[in-house]
Amino acid sequence: MRSVGALVAVGLALGAALGTALSSAAAVADTPTGDDGGRAPWVVGPALLKPMTKEIFSHLRERAPMVPEPKIESRNLAQEVQLFCSGAGVDTPDVLSMTRRMGVSEFQLCVKNGVADIIEVQVGMEALVLARRKQDADLPMTFDTFYRAIAAELPKGDDFLPNTAQTWHDLDPRLPKTEISVMVPSRATFSRPYFDNRFLQGACREIFEFKNIYSAEERVAQCIGLRRDGRVLELGLPITPETILAAMNKAPRGTVIVLSMRYAMEMADTFKVLPLEGVVPDRTTVSHQDYPATRSVVYYVKRAHVKDHAGNGPVLGLREFITEMTRESAIGDTGYLVQLGLVPLPEAKRAEVRRSALALSPMSR
Repeated sequence: MRSVGALVAVGLALGAALGTALSSAAAVADTPTGDDGGRAPWVVGPALLKPMTKEIFSHLRERAPMVPEPKIESRNLAQEVQLFCSGAGVDTPDVLSMTRRMGVSEFQLCVKNGVADIIEVQVGMEALVLARRKQDADLPMTFDTFYRAIAAELPKGDDFLPNTAQTWHDLDPRLPKTEISVMVPSRATFSRPYFDNRFLQGACREIFEFKNIYSAEERVAQCIGLRRDGRVLELGLPITPETILAAMNKAPRGTVIVLSMRYAMEMADTFKVLPLEGVVPDRTTVSHQDYPATRSVVYYVKRAHVKDHAGNGPVLGLREFITEMTRESAIGDTGYLVQLGLVPLPEAKRAEVRRSALALSPMSR
């Protein structure tokens, strides 16, 4: 006879499974259905890319009105990948958008769950930039200087001591004696994992003392810890030009903000971007990845969900979606996605992406 504890555990497991099933069923029920019974496209991805995804479908539905209105939703990255890779059935999303390429472990999760044929479409580039108000002084930056300005603790001898730097001049005599104040993406945003990896851990890898911390978990925790003395602020959700401006209006004069290049371009009348490692972020330096804080904008599509040329397949509009987002009118030098902040790839790379996507060529890892 089973113990009460075992029965409770079984009950909890069944409840969790039922909850997952009901959640998936509800998600599918909320997804529109086309006139011929096929399901409308279902896209998951970061809030940053939601306007781009909507714009692609807007242009697509002008060309092909029979494509139903898609379901586009944002969760945290781990949930999005988990949901996309949970299986190839119509109760799972068809498209995953990301501001980086899918990792090996993520791809293996997809394959393990039967999502083997995935079409990878890199539509362009994005970047995280450092910016200040236009009236503030120029402030050329390096990863090392920026890190030493915001880290909670810095190495000194055989120990790590609280960061006491007050001005940028304290860190680099070539910089002005203005107070250190930095606004970073909060942990609730999609930009924070990339910020932690590129701006914090990227800088730590070049500091000798961090290499003496043998535990990877302790090393990362030490590396990504930020000051709590009021010099490091967080920009939370929702992120819009209005909320960015409101946050900066409350911040100390001269604050450096870390934000998506999309917003920096959109608010060019308010902000100026700062050089990083001697490179000014613009469409050319980001497109060619000369600017050191670039990232890819990629869409992943389940090939099993795409209708074939005979019209067989579970989801309407996916083939047309792939065609639309690879058009020059979308991702070319003057494409409509560029107006939303996407940095176009070089022409030869765009042609390569287009050929592979239109052939529905599956990715490999």
